[in-house]
Amino acid sequence: MGKKNRERANSLQEKTPKPNIDRIIRERYPTFVDALGELNDCLTMVHLFAALPALKSKKIDVELVHKCRRLAHEWQTFVSRTHKLRKTFVSFKGVYYQAEVEGQTITWLTPHLQQQVVSDDVDIPTVLNFLQLYEPLLGFVNFNLYRSINLKYPPILDPQLEALAADIYALYADAFRPSGPISEASKLAESEQVESKKKGADAENEKSEEDQDTRECKNLFKNLKFFLSSEVRPFG
Repeated sequence: MGKKNRERANSLQEKTPKPNIDRIIRERYPTFVDALGELNDCLTMVHLFAALPALKSKKIDVELVHKCRRLAHEWQTFVSRTHKLRKTFVSFKGVYYQAEVEGQTITWLTPHLQQQVVSDDVDIPTVLNFLQLYEPLLGFVNFNLYRSINLKYPPILDPQLEALAADIYALYADAFRPSGPISEASKLAESEQVESKKKGADAENEKSEEDQDTRECKNLFKNLKFFLSSEVRPFG
């Protein structure tokens, strides 16, 4: 592009080999626990893009935003339904969440629900390169988590609730039903052998301790009432 030769630049871009993301994920995360252990940045990035507007000039298309939003809602639905959330913290940057899944402490940041502005200082192409890995990684994690509790993946959104911007509630009606046939989108996770989940009695003991913590968290807000004034932003 610097030499004003757009045809050659477009030709080179089209011939650029595309990396095999599935293979990269298998090599980088040989077990499911390894993937969970490095999920912090992945979740933060996906939740950020889920809140961004689609901008053609920045190469942020609508399909990308919708896919990130869907992956984020699937993750939130699992954490909410299985009571894995342990801590939250609200700051001017956004809302920090911390959950404990399969013995791994996972912390991520979500932006406040307001109109997001993409600054010119942000190197969007570099960020999109990271997202190229994070998208299938989170899909792989979500698939394994849903299958671990015998639920089908991907869940089907309720179109009426989705139209009302009900976020994760649109997944509830369909997500928590017994699992069915495996979809094409889940081939990566199906081919991955999750060794960490099949280690016999030791894994069962660890899971028992985690279940105890989960049972305690279920009653965290029991018999409590929360009052929101008219000044509080909806879904905020």
